[in-house]
Formats: sequence, structure tokens, C-alpha cells
Amino acid sequence: ISGSGTVNGSLTDGSSTVIQPGGAGTAGTLTITTNLSLNGNGSLAIDLANTTGSGNDKIVVGGNLTLSFGNPTPVNFNFLNGAPALGTPYTLIQCGSITGTASATLTNAAASRYTTTFSQVGNSIVVTFTGSASNLVWTGTDPLTPATWDVAASTNWFDGSAGNVFYQLDPVRFDDTSANTTVALNSTV
Repeated sequence: ISGSGTVNGSLTDGSSTVIQPGGAGTAGTLTITTNLSLNGNGSLAIDLANTTGSGNDKIVVGGNLTLSFGNPTPVNFNFLNGAPALGTPYTLIQCGSITGTASATLTNAAASRYTTTFSQVGNSIVVTFTGSASNLVWTGTDPLTPATWDVAASTNWFDGSAGNVFYQLDPVRFDDTSANTTVALNSTV
């Protein structure tokens, strides 16, 4: 389910479903009038700005939010205008009551240098980010995949002191220091 607006009734994540307030690349609020159950069968897709105040996706649940133990629910974050605000919580879900524990049932789905901490504050689920990006320069010298730009796999980058891998949100530079000028995108970066 994707978009801003209201779901009249309850919602449960089914197998391979995605709940995406606002829509892809657009922040918005999705309101569910009664209950939301996150059982780890689907995922959340959340757009966030580089400030925690406004311009961020949010889910508002009129009744109970149930966070089921067992399979964690992956959360895919899309940062609309750069890196996340660090050390300040973003409110992801507001609800009437909560059953379950956010820290045990939600997980960051993407490989990143940023660490996510999910927690409950009153009747809200929040996420806080820590960490930082790494400034990288293309070398194309990975011994197994020397021309591949992928996420968290090939060491085709130099971070100022050693070879490194690329993670989402890392600033990169291509200059004339690399002997390998071929770059093959192996995934969405």
C-alpha cells in the first residue's frame, strides 16, 4: 500500500507486501483508523529528509500497533535530500497503543555506514541514526571484480588510508588517479 490518505479499518502486512506512506520519493502521512499489525511478512518503505521536523513519512494508527516477534520487519529508508539527521529521533509511527518491542521487531534493510536504533517513546515508534559516510575515490583495483561499483562488496574505492567498499550515501569522486577507468554498475547505487 502506497500513498498519503486514510485506510478505514485495520491493516496487516502480508507476504512480500510493502507499506509506503506518501509514495516513492514523496513524504506523506498514511493514517490507519483502527489497528496495524507488523508480523515480519512485509516491509516498510520510509522517505526521510535531513531534518526530523517535517518532510518525512509517518504512519498514524488510531488503535493498536502490534509488533510481532520472530521475523523482524525490514525498514527501507530513502533519504530525500542527503544524509539523515544524526542523534535526533525521527517519528515513524504514532498510535493509540503498542504491543511488542520496536528494538526487537524492526530492522534497517539496507547496508549502510549509519546505525539505526528503533525505540518506543510513549505511543510512538522512533528511529535514531548514528555514524557517518566515508569520502571515497574510485580505484577499480578489487582483485576479483576490478570494474564493479556495487554496495558493500567490492573494494574498488580508496578512503584516504586504505581500500574500502561503497555504502549508500557515501560521497564518491572519479578522478585521474585510477588506472582503471571502466566502471560497471552492478546494483542500484
